[in-house]
Amino acid sequence: MMEIYLKEGDEVTFQISDSAAEWKRCPGAKLIFSAGAEYTVHSISGSFFTSTRFKSLYAPISAVVPPEVKQTGASSGRLRVGERVMLTEAYRSFGDAENGPLKPGDTTILIQDDEDSKPYKIRFKDQTWYYREGALRRAPSFKVGDDVRIAKVAVAEAKRLAEGHGGWADSMEVLLGTIGRVTSINDKGDLMVSDKLWNPAGENILGESSKSEPC
Repeated sequence: MMEIYLKEGDEVTFQISDSAAEWKRCPGAKLIFSAGAEYTVHSISGSFFTSTRFKSLYAPISAVVPPEVKQTGASSGRLRVGERVMLTEAYRSFGDAENGPLKPGDTTILIQDDEDSKPYKIRFKDQTWYYREGALRRAPSFKVGDDVRIAKVAVAEAKRLAEGHGGWADSMEVLLGTIGRVTSINDKGDLMVSDKLWNPAGENILGESSKSEPC
């Protein structure tokens, strides 16, 4: 197994979920995470680290894609054709990405990788677009039984994300910002949480739960 070296400030992506991770000798409360989730390293304690988002929760270093792999685009660090992708938080810094069809929270399938300066081709709402590396990331993947936090976004944004993903009901507003468990997943990847269907659009509507568990 490759030994992974992290330092404060490294941006990392989880390659497995917390349920598949090795938690032996965890120094504190556990971070709940899914494969594809991205975090920035805040501190390191032995073989575990905390993130800038959840500074009191620990995750195993062995669960992330090595930073050197992410930087070179090798192995699982590079996006692959067929994966579901979405915009990164810094997408506006990468060429004309903000003019493309994807908006924050939208997800689609990567259909082509030309391995050049603007390699990633997607199709969304009958429009195709090429994006630079850094503008796209893997959309978080979830499974039945995962605990997730429904992000407390503006109702208008939540309604937009619900279009084509089960629609919006006024009773969903009180669930924004709460933690629930995934009870089913449909063929679009939409998640049933707290008896409502949600668009799995990463941190804009469904984010990693900050709920802690004892190690």
